[in-house]
Amino acid sequence: MEIYQQEMRAIWKEFISGGYYNPEKVRPEILSSWQRCLGKVDPFQKKCLQILADNEFENLCHANMELLEISTPVMGDLYKFVQGSGFVIALSEASGHLLKIIGDQAVLSIVEKINFSLGANWAENVMGTNAVGTCIVTGKPLHVFASEHWWSWVRVGVCSC
Repeated sequence: MEIYQQEMRAIWKEFISGGYYNPEKVRPEILSSWQRCLGKVDPFQKKCLQILADNEFENLCHANMELLEISTPVMGDLYKFVQGSGFVIALSEASGHLLKIIGDQAVLSIVEKINFSLGANWAENVMGTNAVGTCIVTGKPLHVFASEHWWSWVRVGVCSC
């Protein structure tokens, strides 16, 4: 896995610099996402900058009340299986705004630093290649492995959606 990550980092660097890269080494769904992001999403941004104001977040939650009511117990059950393992479980609505997040406090503290937080917009056109945003674009389940993320500094972990 580490060799794959090193290779992906090198391919990503070549891709964003406009240099040669081997497209056969990148999964098609990731390459398509990178192509959508190139020139549109800053690969060096440090955190999500689009976060809803409190009243906007409350309105969005109200508009998605049924989704929240159905998903919250399921998220709780899922968390029981991953508790203590460094996972975070998040729920977004159709445009990529995060509605609910649960996980171990240590990990939540880390992801909050990049504004993976309530009301933050993790749409692909805002945050680049990531499981939440890219899944919304493709309409298909997706895993994004560390070095496949659009951000240069997100090189650990796996995100699934």
